[in-house]
Amino acid sequence: MVSRFERSKQEAAYEAQIATQSDALKRWLENRHPEIKYGEAVLKAFMEDMGGSFLYAADADFEYSLSTTRTNFSRRRIPTEKEVKADLIDEISSLIASKNYGRDGKYSPFRNGVEPSELDKERTRMSFWDVPKLTERLQEVIRKQELNTKSIGELQQMVANSHEQTVVSNRELPLYTDDGKPLDADYLNGLARFDKANFIRLVKRWGSEAIDRRRGIR
Repeated sequence: MVSRFERSKQEAAYEAQIATQSDALKRWLENRHPEIKYGEAVLKAFMEDMGGSFLYAADADFEYSLSTTRTNFSRRRIPTEKEVKADLIDEISSLIASKNYGRDGKYSPFRNGVEPSELDKERTRMSFWDVPKLTERLQEVIRKQELNTKSIGELQQMVANSHEQTVVSNRELPLYTDDGKPLDADYLNGLARFDKANFIRLVKRWGSEAIDRRRGIR
């Protein structure tokens, strides 16, 4: 006969193993199948399909379960690198052509006769860049645009404040997102590549310096 103590101990060990394997499944999905969003329904589907094997499953076991299960998981469409680049180039082009970016009209979309405009030339140049370089360019444009919207007095005050305030540190940037995901370099770089809108939102909220430091960009 199993005692209450032994039964409680076994249940605690089981729950701990389930938690460990749940984290392993979540990491595997994020790395190998980001189009499938981890959640209780997904976890339950894998556990039901794998049975007791779930407790000791490795990545290869998760992959086999996914390839053989009859469960239809809801999948988010992940844009291709070409689509991500096109979106970044469009966003950058829109910003640098706006009046808030520069008053010299360098990147005017208007052509001089048959010659391509400066904006067209810049778009062509950016078409040869990869996603990280385009993302860095977008951050630079956002920073410059923010500065150009400020008055001389506001800029002077910013300079004065910079001598009085401590530079934002990684401790002030949360370690986790609102839904519990680690707010680390992998997560931020993934946003920069696949979810530009949310990446820009974080940059605007916490500042590009804090975000860059967390991403490992010096």
